[in-house]
Amino acid sequence: MTTFARRWGTTRDISILRNRMTRGAVYAFLIAWALINFLPIVWVALAGLKTDIEIFNQPFALPEQWKFENYRIAYQTAHIGRYLGNSAVFSIGATSLGLCLAALCAFPFARFNFRLKSALWVFLMAMFLMPASMRIIPLIVFLMRIGLYGTMPAIIVAYATGGIPFSTFFLRAFMESTIPRELEEAAVIDGANMLQVFIRIIVPLSAPALATLGIFNFVTAWNELFFVLLMSRDTSTFTIPAGVANLSAKMITQHSLVASAFIISFIPVLIVFILGQRQVVKGMTTGAVKGV
Repeated sequence: MTTFARRWGTTRDISILRNRMTRGAVYAFLIAWALINFLPIVWVALAGLKTDIEIFNQPFALPEQWKFENYRIAYQTAHIGRYLGNSAVFSIGATSLGLCLAALCAFPFARFNFRLKSALWVFLMAMFLMPASMRIIPLIVFLMRIGLYGTMPAIIVAYATGGIPFSTFFLRAFMESTIPRELEEAAVIDGANMLQVFIRIIVPLSAPALATLGIFNFVTAWNELFFVLLMSRDTSTFTIPAGVANLSAKMITQHSLVASAFIISFIPVLIVFILGQRQVVKGMTTGAVKGV
């Protein structure tokens, strides 16, 4: 037995000690990573409670006077209420439409063999790899020609279709690895058609994956700036990120109001993610032990 083993015990004890040290190192890394991402948000929140002079003279100190009215002024001045409403309509609409189309697209790829299946799948994955900047100009030209450019429904549809390739890829893998074919075969024997199989069996059993995609797509849509700015004619269709960017341009010297507006825009999506984090983990781990 080595000197190390005599000091610390048996090989089993050494293994337990090694596992605890590894786990402790992982936890320490995760805590440090969380602080690195969380502290800037705390700083912005405190900056929204300071005067502009305090932000520059004492950037890391607590406010001398807590200016909670900055949040009220930012909400009223920047029309945050209207932008929040636009963001809710845009995010919920794009997420719902994208999930419906992706589920309808993933089901035949997961369950049926048809001509050009491989070619269509390669084409769909090529769309997934295509940068958004390559399709934004054709979209704008197309929408202008049909007279829908700058309208909220057109923005929702255009954005939702861009997320179909990844959502289809995710849902196909989930359906193939998690949902038994025997359930569908039993339903067909009982007289169900494919639409009924899809609605009554595939969709309910795909709820964890749909919820995971829904949360990720909602957060992504809520934070979208580039796409909304290019697809909008004026501020009437601006979402909250575009509204905050517009406020930053108008109030370039009023940093406390800009910080307040940012925190207001951040709170709804934070609540959604906190409420849905368990569902995200469930959707990501369900079926992980089975091969695709």
